[in-house]
Amino acid sequence: MGLLDSFFGNADKMEKKGDSALESGKPLDAMREFQSAIRKAGERDPLAKERLEAKVRRARVSFHRLKVEEAAELLQDDLLDEAGESLQIAREHESGVPPTDISRRTKLEGQLRNRLEELGGPDIALPNPDGADVQVTGVREVVAEDRMPPSQLDASFDQLSSALAPEDREHAATLGRAFKQGFVAQQTGQPEVSLKALQQAIEDHPDDGLVIETLAVALDQSGDEQQAATYYQRALDADPKRRNARIALAAMRSGVETTHGLQAANRLLQAIHEFKGARARDTYEAAMKLLEEGAREDPPGAGQYLIAAAEISLIYRQPQAALAQLEQVAKMGNDKLPSLWHLMALSSEMGGDLDRAEDSYDKAVRLGGNAMFFRAEFAEFALRHERALETAEKTIFDTCIGCQAAQVSPEELDYYGFLLSRIQYARGEYKDALEGVDRLLRKGIPPVMEPVLNDLRDRILAAQKEVEPPERDRS
Repeated sequence: MGLLDSFFGNADKMEKKGDSALESGKPLDAMREFQSAIRKAGERDPLAKERLEAKVRRARVSFHRLKVEEAAELLQDDLLDEAGESLQIAREHESGVPPTDISRRTKLEGQLRNRLEELGGPDIALPNPDGADVQVTGVREVVAEDRMPPSQLDASFDQLSSALAPEDREHAATLGRAFKQGFVAQQTGQPEVSLKALQQAIEDHPDDGLVIETLAVALDQSGDEQQAATYYQRALDADPKRRNARIALAAMRSGVETTHGLQAANRLLQAIHEFKGARARDTYEAAMKLLEEGAREDPPGAGQYLIAAAEISLIYRQPQAALAQLEQVAKMGNDKLPSLWHLMALSSEMGGDLDRAEDSYDKAVRLGGNAMFFRAEFAEFALRHERALETAEKTIFDTCIGCQAAQVSPEELDYYGFLLSRIQYARGEYKDALEGVDRLLRKGIPPVMEPVLNDLRDRILAAQKEVEPPERDRS
């Protein structure tokens, strides 16, 4: 059986391992298993190959979104080097990732550059899609000067076009040099070069939905939101099933950035508090109409449209509407998505149903496996409301125990330690909390974190004094 299994059975086992890894919050491991299964299956099972390729894309999108959200959190905390590293990792895993996700990563890179310029620091390194830095420099210079040899442009385009939806990939290859040049420049972080080339491409293909949408993304990345909105609408007029154009346009009309459910609660709550967009009912309803129309006309993308609608509903302080939209997504068979349950938890929390919120956060953790994001979100919820602290402590403690096996970064380890100390402080476990804080301070942490840890340390010491009698009174 062993020999036969090596020919016929291993691909199935690899696929099952990949499914398990994806459900456990290990999308990189899942990708490796699915890719191994594809190699094992070879060409003898085209249907299996197609199914496995779809799973590879799903795992890569999941990983990309987690790294981009991680970068957003780090950038907000002014941890610039760490944010740059997360964005670089995200960029290296963009094959098959939707343009709206790539656009969000690009915007964060722009924010990071601006912050580095304010501090007088160096620009972040833009990773090369082919792996070697020297090739990146060469590609950037040649593209900018419009002298890239056709063979080199075709090779770069063939590799980067995997970021397109499968139905767009073959069509994109027929759209000519200007489109290819604009697309490659867009994917390699050159918005000005991309915009110039795509403006030429749209003269060649004025009614092509893919070209119009790609130009809209370029305008969006360059900061021209008004023109970007115009072209997103043109893309929809040309093809109502242009999914990324529809979601991006709804986000622009509502003034709300959509993140596929992967936005930390503290940032979402801050966005709600600071939201400056028009709160007029017609503004909200215009975005809802656009997304609901997409769900009707493009059923395969209904889940994406409704998740975007739920995020917009939350920013507009409509948690019950968000819950209704998310429940529709769950009924479509997407109830294994941890990001769905995370949004469900946020909606329930905003609506005042803390029991349902706790249950939804717990489901997100279980479905998210070892993913740091969902575990940290559960812990932050527990701290915000001083409930489920024991469960949150166990979740973080168990995660720390398994960190070595999970090969998490030193920054993740520090964050877990910080969360654990905060929970221990909230539970009155002052000795353990103080030891954790002192360990982080001795280890050496980014300067921006020192005031936060020192403040926590002062609060722990003050609390200890209140519950423990002075040394001379103990006798």
